[in-house]
Amino acid sequence: MMKERMSARQWNHKEVFDHVREVFQIPDKIHRQHLKEARDAILDGSSKWSAKITVTVVEAHGLAAKDKDTATSDPYVTIKVGGSRKRTKTIPRELNPVWKETFEFESRESSDRVKVRVWDQDDDLASKIAGKLIREPDDFLGQVLIDVKSLSGELDVWYNLEGRTGKSAVSGAIRLRILTIIEGEETHAPYFHQYSCLHENLFHYEYQKFGDILINAEVEETKSGESKEQRESWMTFFREPAQEISNEFATRFGVEDIARAMTHFKSLVKVYSNPRVPRVMSDILAHVNEYFRDLTTVSTEGRPRVMSGGHRTAPGQPAISYKLSAAQFGRAEFGKTIELLNSQLKIDLSNYRETFPSSDAQRMEDLTYSVNLLTSICYFRLKVLDFADTEKSLDTIRECVQVSVRQTYQMLKQEVLRDEMMFHESAWEGTDTEGNKSPVAAAVPRLSFPDEIEKPTKMFEQLLQLMVTVVEDDKVHYSPCFSGLGNFTLWHITAFEIWQLFEEELSSMLKAVESTDERDASKSPEVTTTDAMNLLFKVKYVFKLYIAETPEYKDAIPEYPSMFRPFVLRWFAENDQLQAEYVVGALQSDRDSGFKPTSQYHRYSPSVVDVFCSLTEMYKILNNLECPDPELLDLYMAQFAGIIAGVLTRYTDIVKRQFVALCQNNRRGAVLLNNVVEIRELLKKLFLNMGGDKLGERAVAIIQTLQSDRLAGDLDYFCATFARSLDGTLEASVKIMKEKLLKMKNVGNTATDAETNDVIYAVMQTLSEWLQGVQAVCETTGLKKLMKELWQLLLEKLEKLIILPHMPENLDMSKMETLDLTEKQSDVLESSLEVFKVCSPVCVYVCVCLCVCLCVSVSVSVSVCV
Repeated sequence: MMKERMSARQWNHKEVFDHVREVFQIPDKIHRQHLKEARDAILDGSSKWSAKITVTVVEAHGLAAKDKDTATSDPYVTIKVGGSRKRTKTIPRELNPVWKETFEFESRESSDRVKVRVWDQDDDLASKIAGKLIREPDDFLGQVLIDVKSLSGELDVWYNLEGRTGKSAVSGAIRLRILTIIEGEETHAPYFHQYSCLHENLFHYEYQKFGDILINAEVEETKSGESKEQRESWMTFFREPAQEISNEFATRFGVEDIARAMTHFKSLVKVYSNPRVPRVMSDILAHVNEYFRDLTTVSTEGRPRVMSGGHRTAPGQPAISYKLSAAQFGRAEFGKTIELLNSQLKIDLSNYRETFPSSDAQRMEDLTYSVNLLTSICYFRLKVLDFADTEKSLDTIRECVQVSVRQTYQMLKQEVLRDEMMFHESAWEGTDTEGNKSPVAAAVPRLSFPDEIEKPTKMFEQLLQLMVTVVEDDKVHYSPCFSGLGNFTLWHITAFEIWQLFEEELSSMLKAVESTDERDASKSPEVTTTDAMNLLFKVKYVFKLYIAETPEYKDAIPEYPSMFRPFVLRWFAENDQLQAEYVVGALQSDRDSGFKPTSQYHRYSPSVVDVFCSLTEMYKILNNLECPDPELLDLYMAQFAGIIAGVLTRYTDIVKRQFVALCQNNRRGAVLLNNVVEIRELLKKLFLNMGGDKLGERAVAIIQTLQSDRLAGDLDYFCATFARSLDGTLEASVKIMKEKLLKMKNVGNTATDAETNDVIYAVMQTLSEWLQGVQAVCETTGLKKLMKELWQLLLEKLEKLIILPHMPENLDMSKMETLDLTEKQSDVLESSLEVFKVCSPVCVYVCVCLCVCLCVSVSVSVSVCV
């Protein structure tokens, strides 16, 4: 019967035997000879195989309490192998019994099982009667079933007790010491070693034949009827018939599924760098971790931690690593595999831009699974291998990214230097990694910009552009591959690390430029203020766009503003001089054009607009710096406020020196007066745009002093000077008034309106003609101040020439004599003064406007005022 079954299988599954011959590259003649020898061995070999099994029942813990009266049990153990059954002594009233009894068995069939069952012995009358009626009168406490074919060598293992059904109420664990000696196959290697050899040969044959198809093989229906739903995909290693060969060998000789997966994982390590392999490896290792993680131990307080098939562990010591030691694959072997892959992964991730180019979608997917794989390795090393010094996966990946960034940065520098045809050989700087971390801490090339570069700012601008390309590539393409790491954001790390390297070298370059005077000028690169400011704006742009979003800089003040501080101050100094020259040019342009107003709606000359446009442009540049350092910002604003004060003060000083001559022309005098008024208005707006009272104390003090003290005083000066330009003409008019007053006939005692108008006509005519030329040009604010000065001047002239003539200095007012006027002359003078009093500056302004608009006489306008 056996011979017929073997012949039928060889005939019906011919492809399986042919595949084995192809895998091991055995000639057909020798293959047929091996098949014959195998048949003979099977027919004659079953009687030669035997296993001597020595089982020592050491102890148990946490057994269930079956005796309700005492809340304990009276446990004993039965062991059955094949047809042989043996029993330990009973330990009364004990839930943590110790037996230390040894039993010997012999098995002739590899399909036998070692059945270990724990019972609670009952000696009461009811139990004795039940014992005669049923086979198992005692209470069942749990069992352990062990395949003989899975045993080899010596084991000292804790096993969790299991129930016979899913509803069995059992608890606890039992410790067994098992020694197995197999006879009849002394010349053969252990079954698992045979399987490992078979699996690795199948793997290499399949991979060489199908390439990556092996990795992507779909789970096909097997000849035994297993489907994709029945068998997990991660346990499908090969295409048929190789998968069938692997499954049959493992089933026949008791190779654990987890050991098979670990064997396949070891085989995949050799081809890890090929496309799609990381995905399969990540899936397998995740299941391996899950397998060992799920080996949860008994959690009752005071008992050791135990897992199915695991060893007893000391308090606080992880038990998972002991289960790995007891597994068929072995702790040491798989540990070496993990360490080898761990090193390779770190090397690849430390150079991920070249290993996984963003242009290749498949390699980007491989990167995602490589990251997952490294995370699983860190977990395995920490939890399963029990390596206490294992770094967290995030720290490991961060280290890899940092190494990659350093390498990339040096490559960018090489590219920049190569473009400028100034590439210099670099020295390799490395650190001794002996006894330290992983291989990723190897030396990284470090380059320095040569001193002979004529424009280092241009080099750094090009470097910034390349840096942006790298960060943007990480942000768009690579960061999604690391998204499974929680709060880990790849491009943030890249941006921060590459910025640190860039900032360090930028600081060195700027310091070298700053100290040019202290070094040989021939060896120091020349950097103009314009070059430095352009570089500053590009640095600011990159920082704001990328670096400011990193956690390290979220609430921190960057260093780059302080690096450019000397150049910004130099820019202020240069602009201060330029602004001063610009003021002279703007006023000269006004003088050449005759101080024409900019338009009929804007009565000030173009120089005001030009000066403030220049200041506004300067402020825009300063504002666009967006200085994140509050102290530096206050300093810059104070510097700018000082420049404003200097420019406007220079403007008014130049005008002052020429104003007496210029204001002889009423229109020009009015325009210049408007200029000062408009300067104050534009300064107020500029101050508010700068931040107003929120500015630093120095800047606020400078602007307020300029506005309230200097410009206000200048405006008063210009109004007084402009009004004094009418001094001679007004004095002549007052003298005419005096003459008319003295010639007036003494007819009647009261003055008529006609007489009063006749006396003041010359004065009013002078004011009217002068104001007609001024009010059409002068702004309201300046005109009001001007009218006030005119009123003051008129009173002075009246007092000097009529009321108190020939008044010497230091004269006692009590001894002062007035003109000897008649009663009527006094009344006329009184009426004239009343008219002048009523004609306040505002009234005079209205009067003049009426004269101009309605073309009425001055006397009528005066009458209206009265």
